[in-house]
Amino acid sequence: MQRMYQQSIIVRTKLVPPRPPQHTLPRERLTRRLLEAQNHRLTIVQAGTGYGKSTALATLASSQQEALRFVWYRLEAEDGDAQPFLLHLLHGFGIALPNLSDAPLAALEAWGQQRQQPGWTAVVDSLINELARELEQPTFLVLDDVHLINESSEPIRILDRLIGLAPDNLH
Repeated sequence: MQRMYQQSIIVRTKLVPPRPPQHTLPRERLTRRLLEAQNHRLTIVQAGTGYGKSTALATLASSQQEALRFVWYRLEAEDGDAQPFLLHLLHGFGIALPNLSDAPLAALEAWGQQRQQPGWTAVVDSLINELARELEQPTFLVLDDVHLINESSEPIRILDRLIGLAPDNLH
């Protein structure tokens, strides 16, 4: 019964890239630079509001349908709580990797019922193990507007662990 409840609180539009505007100009140099992220564990795309960061990444995601996988998560200020953050993150990975097992979701449910500390590490470690088993091709995790969550929040620590321990083909 818990899973049905969790499914209903997922905002699915946060887990898909925005559709690039119809008249978006091709930016080959920028696309090449973004593809260089495959050579790094972490890439930060930073610019002021309205400079086209999300559009550039969404265009890249739509143009690389076979060569790369993309996991997209558009963050908002309320994503600063660990459980909703992890729930959306896990469902984002589930969209890109449909063969991912339910083990990370089960760990999240167990943590939600027991609220033992630090329960999120079991969830993240389970996700990392699943990714190590399942990722066969380069995969980009795009966290759009990550600056909106508080630097001292649990999601930042979750991301730190995920980035540090993820398989080499997750960027």
